[in-house]
Amino acid sequence: MSVHRTPQESTTCRDNAMKQNAAISLNPGTADVIAEFPFQSEAELSEALAHAQSGFKAWAQSSVEARTALLSRMAAILRKHIGPLARTASLEMGKPIAQARAEVEKCAVLCDWYAANGAPILKDEPTLVGE
Repeated sequence: MSVHRTPQESTTCRDNAMKQNAAISLNPGTADVIAEFPFQSEAELSEALAHAQSGFKAWAQSSVEARTALLSRMAAILRKHIGPLARTASLEMGKPIAQARAEVEKCAVLCDWYAANGAPILKDEPTLVGE
């Protein structure tokens, strides 16, 4: 259950959360706290960075076909979860739900576009550099 706070109370809440090593998400229209996110410890951050580096290496070695297939899957997932994603965007950014749904759909359309056009874009081509 969210608790309505005045902007001053929200600032105090945000400042307190930051002091407690956490970030908070506020609804800009009501100043209600949506969620609190604790910061990671140095060990957790190091582990996350190592995991990201490993993922990057795997991504760099994957084929264009695998990458474009993943983008198509991402578009489908965005569309499948458009309601909850739009609701979160609306709460966190204060935008109308219709605009938030359109933004999620725009992201899905971009995933579709890159899935369809990624291979030609990434194709090796000679360039005329320095001539």
